[in-house]
Amino acid sequence: MKPFKKSIKEGLADNVSSHLMYCFFVDLYPLVNKKGGLLTIMFPNVGVKKLSRWMSGVEGNNLYQSNAEKLNQMYSRVSGSTALKTLYRAVNTLKSKETSSEENDQRINDLQLIVQKIGRVIKSKLTQEERQLFDQFSSLLDGAADQAGKSLEGSIGASTQKVEPAPEEPEEKPTEEKPEETPTEEKPEETPAPEETPSEETPTEEEPAEETPAEEKPKEETPTPEEEKQKAEEAIRMQEYLKSLIRELVERKLKLK
Repeated sequence: MKPFKKSIKEGLADNVSSHLMYCFFVDLYPLVNKKGGLLTIMFPNVGVKKLSRWMSGVEGNNLYQSNAEKLNQMYSRVSGSTALKTLYRAVNTLKSKETSSEENDQRINDLQLIVQKIGRVIKSKLTQEERQLFDQFSSLLDGAADQAGKSLEGSIGASTQKVEPAPEEPEEKPTEEKPEETPTEEKPEETPAPEETPSEETPTEEEPAEETPAEEKPKEETPTPEEEKQKAEEAIRMQEYLKSLIRELVERKLKLK
């Protein structure tokens, strides 16, 4: 960072201080009286009070006291220049513009050219008597011009884009190589023993069942003639009974009885 700051100071502050003295010369009367001036356009971030402090010691100077009215008239005439106001705004824009460190050289060169242009424009607007006054006030303006140059340096440094370093990638720790596992001998799978099914008893040859002797049927006895006669009579009696029973049921149904 130190070489970078040195390059800004050598390339900007030293080269613009003499031209900034013209700016303070024009604003001498309003700044001493804390009423602002054109420099508030160039340094809005600094403010009137701080700009006036840069001019401390001038208010009580005999040179200022004897020429205060002339300085006021000069300010009123020059401060109305639209071209100057535009140049002052350009300085404020450039010093606040964010650029990378690689682009700063171009920005510093542009600022130097604009401030030099401002000094030349102001000088061209001064009368011969005012130019002589400038030479007389130069020693009183030198400190304020140097402060303004440092302020420009600070603005450029603050608006320079900082390149953040790329995050370091974490070192990959070597993974411990695990010893290769020796393949274990695969034991042959034990085939499950076949389930013991209850052995069916082999049928033994059945012994022939003992044949039970069949019941001997009684021999049918042939009826005697008397018995046949009795059976025939019973059958006739039964038929007669049934007929009489049916007749009785019919009569009852018909209410004949």
